[in-house]
Amino acid sequence: MLPSRAMKDARISEWLNTMQETQPIINALTSFIAPHTYEAGCKSIKEIKKIQRFRCAGTAFLNNILSWSSVFSGISVISNRKTKYHADKGGHRSVFDLLVSCGTHSDSKINVQEFKMSFQYHPGTVFAINGTFLHHGVDSWTGGDRICYAHYMKQKVHQRTGVGDIKWQNIKDFEEFIIP
Repeated sequence: MLPSRAMKDARISEWLNTMQETQPIINALTSFIAPHTYEAGCKSIKEIKKIQRFRCAGTAFLNNILSWSSVFSGISVISNRKTKYHADKGGHRSVFDLLVSCGTHSDSKINVQEFKMSFQYHPGTVFAINGTFLHHGVDSWTGGDRICYAHYMKQKVHQRTGVGDIKWQNIKDFEEFIIP
């Protein structure tokens, strides 16, 4: 298990510092809608940092690894691109990916093929989806730049960090919050 090439780039530290402001919100949202995912993500990231401290000691990019503030083990940045219908390969099968829509665009929709449905996907929208099973995509947008921060967890990362499988969320996990 090695850090991505992007983590080795000196320019990434600025992006990581910027993400320090937004990731606590994404983490809190994850803890609310998917507590099992949140707990497993925390454990996995803690283990990754422990492993990388040992492997990357003395390297210039160790601070980048230690600055990672997300419970998700990966974040992809999609900028001004259409995304064809796809399922995410290697994603954790019982985890919701969080897709954060940003930018200056005025309108966009994310489509979920299995539901034959489209959902509003304006800037500021956070869309939770099991991207491993559900084919999703964005085929157009209007008015300005469209950026998506796709937060995900890889099943192999959780296996290698000893976290293993993550329980599926169940309505019973939320019974204490339900008012009859």
